[in-house]
Amino acid sequence: MVLNKKAILFTFISITIASLLTMMYSTNQLTPLDDNINIEKAKISSMNQYLNNLIAYSEIILKVSGYNTFQGMTNHIYSHDEFFDDLSDIENSFLECVTNGTLKGEDCHGMEKLTVNHLLEIIKNVSEELNLYTEFNVNDVWIEQNKAFYVRAHMDVDLSIRDNNQTNKTKVLWNISKIITTDIPIKGLKDPLFKDIGYYSFFKETAILPEEFNITTFEFFVNESEYINSHFSFGEELFGVELKPLSFLGRFANDDSIYNDEELTIITTVSPEKLADAGIPTPTNVSYIGFMFERDLNDLDCTSYLKKVEGDNNDVIIDVFHLEIDFGFNTSQLADISC
Repeated sequence: MVLNKKAILFTFISITIASLLTMMYSTNQLTPLDDNINIEKAKISSMNQYLNNLIAYSEIILKVSGYNTFQGMTNHIYSHDEFFDDLSDIENSFLECVTNGTLKGEDCHGMEKLTVNHLLEIIKNVSEELNLYTEFNVNDVWIEQNKAFYVRAHMDVDLSIRDNNQTNKTKVLWNISKIITTDIPIKGLKDPLFKDIGYYSFFKETAILPEEFNITTFEFFVNESEYINSHFSFGEELFGVELKPLSFLGRFANDDSIYNDEELTIITTVSPEKLADAGIPTPTNVSYIGFMFERDLNDLDCTSYLKKVEGDNNDVIIDVFHLEIDFGFNTSQLADISC
């Protein structure tokens, strides 16, 4: 994920405007009482605008810093060849990395100058140059998951803002405590579970892609993709197999008890053609359509644009723990559905 440069630019512009207005209205020139009141109103209004922009900026940096923290945590799994212990370990590691840029006492990969504290410090320094004094203290950061392809992050922060013009006898002051909340998308991240699927070294650099399978993403997977993650809502049993949901956060510990909810499950799918190119044996009797729609292949009719695998056995091969699905199709096995 790249910093939203336009959003940050507009934030800086807003801060500059607010600061210039504050400086303009901060004068020791004698003015009538009504004018003084209007000046104070304008100054308060401009500083309030700055505060709102600062809160919006805090949401952006929490999203950016949190996204990069997940990358650092996944890199830690790869480099140390071990998963995190449990949900508590995941949460504590996220907090350490997102605030301090360290992970279990080491540098958190990719977090240099991207912690929430560092990014807030940038805005503090800019505001001081423009005559606004800002103090902040990040009290806590925590995460939860209620969507399959997003992690919700919260940041408890104290903010203090005042007009730093020494010629102004009246200093406008804000002291607030605010819980900043944002949803961090996981698309584009590496899969923490790569390490434990046996052939992860061939696919390590491939990112988490679409949120769902449909006609378009299916064709993309068949023709171009190496590795894909998808979300599918299913019952307790499908094809006679009880599936154990494994959420994104659960993948950091390889633990299906973490956010064990079918709505949070991410399904791993690996392209068999890419596996074959890597010299890894693949099954040749697997279909994806029945799994996707919970329907028999024979039910497909002329209106369908999906492809099916020819053969007597079109069951889905499922790793019930990791929810790994291999589709064994190639050109000779694909059959067009036509009237």
